[in-house]
Amino acid sequence: MKKLLIAALTILCGASIQAQDVDHRHCDTDQMWQEMISKDPAAKQRHDALRAAASNFNFAKVRNERIGQKSTTAPPLYRIPVVFHVIHAYGPENISKAQIEDAVNILNLSFQKLNPDTGMVIPLFQPIFADCEIEFALATIDPYGNCTDGITRTYSPLTASAGDNVKALVDWPSDKYLNIWVVKNIASGAAGYAYY
Repeated sequence: MKKLLIAALTILCGASIQAQDVDHRHCDTDQMWQEMISKDPAAKQRHDALRAAASNFNFAKVRNERIGQKSTTAPPLYRIPVVFHVIHAYGPENISKAQIEDAVNILNLSFQKLNPDTGMVIPLFQPIFADCEIEFALATIDPYGNCTDGITRTYSPLTASAGDNVKALVDWPSDKYLNIWVVKNIASGAAGYAYY
């Protein structure tokens, strides 16, 4: 669970810098988290309880039970269904299915320690660099039990200045799916953000 939380936060909080941008683009997770707990103080209690449960989870025991004595490898511990909500105004933010599939593939290579640049991990992170034993996969069943390709497309001018407002357009249950919203621009100027 702890690795799952770290993986999800890492995915959603990656900062990017565009070549033409002079300003630093940042992750707004901390700011959004403070806003959330000011609106819903119980969110911090739920977060603290989840962190406590994650820190007590015995990954080694579960891994050994799954692998067994005869096998040296096992499939990932967790398979995370992902849904990409593409909020667009018929511009370049309306990314293709191939681009989304490529992003999922890159996530899996990175989180399963299979990417070709593993030798470039800086020494500081070498001790904690590991196969997270998770697999990201585009969702195949939507919240209503219908078949899906794990991608929703919603036209909205909100894509030009997005924030949590786009989540009201389309949002699948976060206890069953990893929701990723793709927009043209985040209103705060952040590269991305996620809630803990």
